[in-house]
Amino acid sequence: MRTALITTLSVLVAGTAMYGLVQANVFQTTCNYPLTYQVGSIDSEFSVATSTVKEVLSDAEQAWEENTDKELFRYDPSGGQITVDFVYDKRQQRTETKNQLSDDLSTLAETHDGLTENLKTKRSRYQQIVENYQTVRRQYEASLEDYNQRVERLNRQDRISSGTRAELDQEKQRLSDVRASLQQTRESLLSLRSEINSLTDQANRLAEEYNQAANTFVSRFGTTSEFSQATYESNTITVYQFEQADDLRLALAHELGHALGIDHVGDPQAVMYRLMDQQPLDDITLTAADQKALKETCRL
Repeated sequence: MRTALITTLSVLVAGTAMYGLVQANVFQTTCNYPLTYQVGSIDSEFSVATSTVKEVLSDAEQAWEENTDKELFRYDPSGGQITVDFVYDKRQQRTETKNQLSDDLSTLAETHDGLTENLKTKRSRYQQIVENYQTVRRQYEASLEDYNQRVERLNRQDRISSGTRAELDQEKQRLSDVRASLQQTRESLLSLRSEINSLTDQANRLAEEYNQAANTFVSRFGTTSEFSQATYESNTITVYQFEQADDLRLALAHELGHALGIDHVGDPQAVMYRLMDQQPLDDITLTAADQKALKETCRL
């Protein structure tokens, strides 16, 4: 759920400004040499493999290196200058809770949509049966009236021919069959209406449950919460929280930028913007502001 990600995630790096002031000059010269990195400890609660982290890191470094002819980073499992650790704490717990609530909302919405579609079909069928029932009933009532009037006229006569009597008996049986069919249709309509009312109650309860869950979601996760998704400090990138590979890739690209000595920039779509908000997660590319900061830091 990207909307929730936008409103709940931010990338703030504790101590970055100070680090940039104190040690930036060290890394300005090291852009001529690749910064080596290694994957350190990964708390088991993250359920992410080291190989996956390596792949995401490779994509993250590529975002920087495709804008220069220099190799800025290099993976070195035997002793990289930068260690990437994954530390599980309340931030990831919060993300998992948010994801679970989001999944619950999606399930409720899908169930409600299914009920609504079912209701739509049954109501349409009910209306068709009602219209047909009313048509047949009107025809039956007209035929019954004609039959009764004919019987009344014939009863005033002295004699009724056997052919006429047989015709009347046949019409009487037909009317009786139609009446029985109408009664059966009426009972079916009552049953269908009861079913529709029950489904309507279910749909209303689901809608209420969804609205309550949505309000809970918004109250807990609907406002911007500024906390560190990841930090870079003392040659260590520590990841505390991520939802999926895409936002992890952006967070790592952001922290690799800090490792180069690059500070935050003002473009909300930039990799080095202080919040994860408007950046496209499916394609991590440097904006003009990122490229300018890279050139200034590395003196390209």
